[in-house]
Amino acid sequence: MKWLIFIAGLAATLFYFGACTLDDDNGKEVTSTPIETATSGRDDVTTTESGLVENIADGAILHCWSWSFDTIRENLDDIAAAGFSAIQTSPVSQCKTGDSNKRTSPGTIGYGNDGNGTDAWYYHYQPTDFVIGNYQLGTEDEFKEMCKAAHEKGIKVIVDAVLNHCSSDWNAISDNVKALGSQQEIFHTASNSADVATERYEITQYKLAGLWDLNTGNTAVQNYILSFLKQCVTDGADGFRYDAAKHIELPDDDSHSSHDNFQSNFWPTILENGAVFQYGEILGNTDSSTRLGAYQALNFGDEGESFRTTASAYGEKLRTAIKNNNLLNTNIKGYNIPSGSENKLVTWIESHDNYCNDDYGSGNSWTPPSEAEIIRGYAIIASRYSGTPLFFDRPDGSGITQSTKWGNNKLGKIGSAMFKDAQVKAVNFFRNHAGNAGETLSNPGNNTGLLMIQRGSKGFVIINNTDKTVTITDADVKGIADGKYKDAVSPSSSSRRFTVKDGKASGKILAGKVAVFDMDAQ
Repeated sequence: MKWLIFIAGLAATLFYFGACTLDDDNGKEVTSTPIETATSGRDDVTTTESGLVENIADGAILHCWSWSFDTIRENLDDIAAAGFSAIQTSPVSQCKTGDSNKRTSPGTIGYGNDGNGTDAWYYHYQPTDFVIGNYQLGTEDEFKEMCKAAHEKGIKVIVDAVLNHCSSDWNAISDNVKALGSQQEIFHTASNSADVATERYEITQYKLAGLWDLNTGNTAVQNYILSFLKQCVTDGADGFRYDAAKHIELPDDDSHSSHDNFQSNFWPTILENGAVFQYGEILGNTDSSTRLGAYQALNFGDEGESFRTTASAYGEKLRTAIKNNNLLNTNIKGYNIPSGSENKLVTWIESHDNYCNDDYGSGNSWTPPSEAEIIRGYAIIASRYSGTPLFFDRPDGSGITQSTKWGNNKLGKIGSAMFKDAQVKAVNFFRNHAGNAGETLSNPGNNTGLLMIQRGSKGFVIINNTDKTVTITDADVKGIADGKYKDAVSPSSSSRRFTVKDGKASGKILAGKVAVFDMDAQ
């Protein structure tokens, strides 16, 4: 999708939002001026008869983490009904085989063998060959069937691809990979803490966490990987998410390091695989180490599609804002990226890395956001103009303690039903309907426990991050026609409706909930 000049006719006026009162308590109040953003336009957004969008970047992505191909296929109706226009699989390449089909083991989570003979989710992030199909997700034929069924529902398929490294177990790596050249030619041999390094040479040329790190500058490696990606597209994939992308060198990295002769054409080569949507996992926000803007400058395909990157720092900022009950619009506005474009981001509140590793602490101190907090945060990213939101599906039955985090899931089975929550569904379809309408962020009544996101005349979303029901009066919603509007989360509830008169909105929003006033859903 091409990003064009600012859409003619979008108002640039900043306007004041009216008062609100807490039914039972006083909210935290500050002086807050509404912020109208989205200063560059984009193409019209095309939706299907089912209300999903044609272009992946315009809609929302469901990360079907550790679901098998058959499980995804069996749940496509629910995915479409929840408003997701794309799904993201776990890595589909061949991986080391375990013996118990558990989502994780009771041993220590890490990148190597856990020592007790069982498998874990991270095995499929350690490919042993670049061919489609593994014991966790299914066969290549099952992948094809899933893609075909998804397309019939208007859902696109994004494949998670691990291209930086292979398994930590040398004996598990396929002879096909080893036949590409000598060990020195095919793999990086220097060992250092490349996962925490800040120098581009170390980040891209040293081993990552003890894994067999591919020499991605080698043309034989590049061509082998390209063949794998092309086969995924032939089988039905529409896009790719590239794991550990910042650990793979860019074409001009020599000029950003004291080292010479390590830049390569890996990305220009492998991106020409026929996919229409591709993005890289770029964790961290230090520009000198991540070079996020340089990754976003990569293009592919006949139409010059833009490579996209993740916005991990923004997810962290939103989780903190929700925890601290501080949704001040000026704080929420920025995406925390050091360079590049916010229009080329894939956003999330939580990822599998956050959930599975140590972002939330360890042992008894492991304290992830609650499901309600995740949904409120997701409502923010999915309602906004920029970025493509991704919803991570936690394990089914999972809790918020270390002993319950894995729930009752096994690898390949469906995860939590949270993706089907009425609030998630309402926000997804609001996003689809809002299209290319600009956005305005505000705190009604200067209450930073509330955030309102208006998308021009298409409607508005209100997130109540407080533990009290809030009555909002005379909130300015310029451009919304007079009327009484249903909350798309619960359209049959008369108590959740808002009235708009003369550009002012009034109504009540429940404690800890999201309200969605979608003009296309009235």
